[in-house]
Amino acid sequence: MTVTESFAKPQEEPEWIRRQSTVLELTCDNDAAAIGRSLYAICGTETTYCEICGHESLLWPCYEWADHIRTVHADFLTLEAKDNYSQMCEPELNQAQTMFFWIQFAMRVSMRRRAWLFDQVRPVASESRVHLPS
Repeated sequence: MTVTESFAKPQEEPEWIRRQSTVLELTCDNDAAAIGRSLYAICGTETTYCEICGHESLLWPCYEWADHIRTVHADFLTLEAKDNYSQMCEPELNQAQTMFFWIQFAMRVSMRRRAWLFDQVRPVASESRVHLPS
């Protein structure tokens, strides 16, 4: 079943698909190649748009849209922004790319649903959390 079909025929979904507070982990091996394949499967055909010109790009791999912004719109970027986009253009998975992925994953139900349908993530047992008294 594809993700598109799952939108047309709602199934019994786990609660964590719409709950950002659930702690999740990838089900793949803990090596860069396996993680990269898993992230690519989760992102699928998700798209993003350039905030300057509206150019459409695939969300993942992120170096495609980041390189567009870094090269086509360099005159609009601060030095810090150029450095940040350069990190997103690196061929090896790095911390900036990983953080970007998890932020998008937290916001996009479509990515979370794809991760569930393709068995790419699993919930982690609840960790104890510190609650401040009211």
